Amino acid sequence: MNNINVDPDVSVQKFFEEIIPSIFRESLAQTPPPEDMAGTEFRIQFNITGERGGVYAIVVKDAKEMQVIPGGIPNPMIEITLSESDWRRSITSKVGGLLTMFFDPRTRTRSKYDSLLETRGTFYLELSVEGGEPFNAQLRFNTTDTPQVKLMMSAQDYAAMMKRELNPTMAFMQGRLKFKGDMGFLMKLQSFMT
Repeated sequence: MNNINVDPDVSVQKFFEEIIPSIFRESLAQTPPPEDMAGTEFRIQFNITGERGGVYAIVVKDAKEMQVIPGGIPNPMIEITLSESDWRRSITSKVGGLLTMFFDPRTRTRSKYDSLLETRGTFYLELSVEGGEPFNAQLRFNTTDTPQVKLMMSAQDYAAMMKRELNPTMAFMQGRLKFKGDMGFLMKLQSFMT
């Protein structure tokens, strides 16, 4: 799955309570989870800021049973914070890659899950958008603030990287990917984000 593309006026509530479960079921029907995902519990929380935002958690057990929890959960493995306008751009495919990585069957592996369990720190994402304001998101892993790293690149290059059409090392060497902060943390993130 490369894109989430929905009505630009969808409410945060409808998106999380109706659309996300539908996308999850569709993804699961296309690619069943590996057997070694039994006993896992992936927990992600979205903090959508702004007047029409909200807090929603998604808990996926054994990579095959999903529950959406309004209001959030304690100790999410990943906590994503972004403005309602940036969230809206990510769900309407104006800025791709941020949400789609969580529904890509390639991310449902035991090694990626185990890597995520060990990941600690905060990742800041700043994507330049042609003709618009930059896209900003914060991803905090396992409720830990440090180490920190900020990744800066174009939204187009980021989407290509998430689809594995752009190699992150080559993007860095070509100056298309820049970062500030802990390089070791950035390298650890690469292992399960691409």
